[in-house]
Amino acid sequence: MEFQAVLNHCEVVNGIKYTIPQTEEEYLQCYHFYSKYFLPREPMNVALGGQGYFHNSEIKKRFMRLVSQNASVMATDVATGQLVGTRIAGVKEKENNGLTEPSLKMLQSKNSEKLAIILFTFAKYIKDWDHFHDFQNLDRVYYMYSLTTHPNWGGRGLAQQLLAQSLKVAKKVVAMELRLWPQMMRQSTFFRKMGMTVLSEVPWSEIESGWQKAICQCEIKSSNQFLSQI
Repeated sequence: MEFQAVLNHCEVVNGIKYTIPQTEEEYLQCYHFYSKYFLPREPMNVALGGQGYFHNSEIKKRFMRLVSQNASVMATDVATGQLVGTRIAGVKEKENNGLTEPSLKMLQSKNSEKLAIILFTFAKYIKDWDHFHDFQNLDRVYYMYSLTTHPNWGGRGLAQQLLAQSLKVAKKVVAMELRLWPQMMRQSTFFRKMGMTVLSEVPWSEIESGWQKAICQCEIKSSNQFLSQI
């Protein structure tokens, strides 16, 4: 059964409204925005000459399944109604030897098991729980797949606000522990500025055919004290 989080989240910052996409129309709006502004510059897509690692139909299928979990964030210009940014996220749960979507009841439980927030680009690897060391002790993962902003909105703090809003959404699903795998070191710098502590930075093993050699794995752990300040 697909996870459906019923979360109320709406915040306006500097004329931009941040909400969780919750309708079919909003899902499609986010997908078209992602296809236009994210896919053309996505590292694997660029490395493979625009072919990507999924066919377009498969990308859409996976995207729609992910965004329909209602755990993502969309940014809309209040004045024009234009979508200017998205942060797509989802939730996975470890159960026995495989992965299942967590029930809303479990997420709402204040006594829920350890929850982790994972930020990394290659969401497809989440299917192999043991691919990431230290996943064995995690019961659920809230992971953030892509951050996309409109090119005309660069340099206005939109990307940072999308990250901050995503963390607020994560807090609403009872986040107990925070671990981040930023893809670029500049993202690591941003998280440090937010008050997080980098526990370790180690080179991530080369993924697939050697197209990416410099991904860093940053494990950043935070207590509820930090989350309460978001």
